[in-house]
Amino acid sequence: MASRGPAGPDPNLSDEQPARLKARLELSPAASGYREDQRWTLARIVALSATMFPIRVATTTA
Repeated sequence: MASRGPAGPDPNLSDEQPARLKARLELSPAASGYREDQRWTLARIVALSATMFPIRVATTTA
């Protein structure tokens, strides 16, 4: 039996979704509820994208 790949939705963003994410990132972390400091971290970007789009992003490294 051959694998059909991972189950679930296609992990790729549509053509317009990166522009939407970039626009939200340009507003500042405070605009997305992060008031303690004004830095975008990888964890915050992953959380923001999860609220905007029906995708999951893995942040683990080898």
